[in-house]
Amino acid sequence: MKKFLTNLKNLKNLKNLINILPALSLLVLLTSCSKEPVNIEDHINAENFVLLTTTAPVTTSAGDETETTTAPEEDDSLRFEPANTGVVVYAGENRIQEIDLGYTPVTDDIRSEDYNFDGYPDIFIPYDLSTSDLGIFYCFDSETETFVPSDSLNYVGHLLTTTENQTLIEEIVDNDDYYDQYAEFAWKDGLLTQIRRKVCYTSNVDGQRYEETYEYDENGYEYFAGYEIVDQTEPETDS
Repeated sequence: MKKFLTNLKNLKNLKNLINILPALSLLVLLTSCSKEPVNIEDHINAENFVLLTTTAPVTTSAGDETETTTAPEEDDSLRFEPANTGVVVYAGENRIQEIDLGYTPVTDDIRSEDYNFDGYPDIFIPYDLSTSDLGIFYCFDSETETFVPSDSLNYVGHLLTTTENQTLIEEIVDNDDYYDQYAEFAWKDGLLTQIRRKVCYTSNVDGQRYEETYEYDENGYEYFAGYEIVDQTEPETDS
């Protein structure tokens, strides 16, 4: 084995000697034709050698312009198709899952928003023949890549709308322009917590629109936080 390694080393040295022979020949030629000493560093540079490689050469041209095209992004918005006892959820053309509900919902009534503000769309599916915006929430689980029921949202069980402040609004009572009531929720430590309630009504005395705000202390007790006039209405006068 020792002899084999010695021969291999000698062979490697021989290959190195062969690789520098062109440079040595050039040096001998220059020194024989000149009376003055020749500095080898003045003549040996990258232009005197040829690089051998198995990689295909890449050619570029200053006059050629390459147009970079970006593939169109796939439409990954959620869409729904009815199933026998549920609904099939798609993201673009990709089938995500079939949710069994025990009934076939009206797909146009299904809502999709990011209800837990984690960056993924969630789903609200109304109950069968529901006319009061009652239903069940499914939130997207990024680990399983499926929609799972949300205990916190389903405790409310009523259609919610999102706000820019990452809160959720529940419309409790909507009696035209006379009396409305809203509840506002926020996520705290993974739990959905009601942070305020607002009551809007039109006064029978002055005809103005008032909004009363109720908030909650650290123990969860509601207290009156104030009111404001949201719609100034001129009282009617006899002409």
